[in-house]
Amino acid sequence: MSVLCSVAPWTSRSVRPHPFSACPASDGGIQGGRPPSHAVRSHSVIWANGHLIIEPLDRRRRTVLHAANITWGTLMPVISLASVKGGVGKTSALLALASDLAVSGSNVVVLDADPNGHASRIGARMAKRLDGVAFAALGGITEANILASIKKARTEADYVLVDLPGVSSKLTLLGLARSDLVIVPVQASEMDIHDALQTVENVKQAGEAADKTIRACFLLSRWPITIESRAAKETRKRLQSKAPDVAVLNTPLMDRTAFKEMTFNGAPPRLVEPGGNAAANVEAIRREVLALLGVEVEDAA
Repeated sequence: MSVLCSVAPWTSRSVRPHPFSACPASDGGIQGGRPPSHAVRSHSVIWANGHLIIEPLDRRRRTVLHAANITWGTLMPVISLASVKGGVGKTSALLALASDLAVSGSNVVVLDADPNGHASRIGARMAKRLDGVAFAALGGITEANILASIKKARTEADYVLVDLPGVSSKLTLLGLARSDLVIVPVQASEMDIHDALQTVENVKQAGEAADKTIRACFLLSRWPITIESRAAKETRKRLQSKAPDVAVLNTPLMDRTAFKEMTFNGAPPRLVEPGGNAAANVEAIRREVLALLGVEVEDAA
């Protein structure tokens, strides 16, 4: 039987809960008639009329289901940040995005697969600052445990963010293969463009190995705050021309002091200065990323 997967936006109308029951075998399947405690998370997987429909959920919103014989499951998005080039702001971008998702009300788990261990080390500091927020950063992710770690995290969190090594490796390939979206940071230089395009090729190879399409996007990193330089404009232009099928996020991660300070004190911009420019910068990136995942964002008042 062929399976059609589609992503549907949220709707603001509330609906009467549907009963949980067994669903077709999949990573998000619920076995038996009772849902686990994590059943209502970021996506529902609905089996209806021979089709598998994936719909985003949130604590503050519900979805309307237009089908008979519906069964439920869960599918938590895995977002990986990857680059074959080190020093592009990959880990800073991951921690900024992960903390903003958590502060916005989502349960977030960060998996640190980079041997440098920066995401887990700074993430542990960040978890202490985000007291009462569902945020965790785990290190020690290797070739031997990355698949099991992602599988476990997907049952416990709304979003799983993976910091992949800054090189091409088997560990990177395994992480890419389990990703729903891969964010590729790019600074304003020819070398960054070259390596970003190579990273996208790695994503495509991982997709072929996993027999699925893995979406990727470019995140312009450490971008000039005031006037966009010639190098920055040329970087944006070349990415769009050389990889027209890969989205370039409209919002760059700006080269702001707040992101550097975050690595020292573990405090994300929305905690330090909620109404500041850095907080607004990360919020805009979060909204774009969620839009790529098919999630229509409406924060709680």
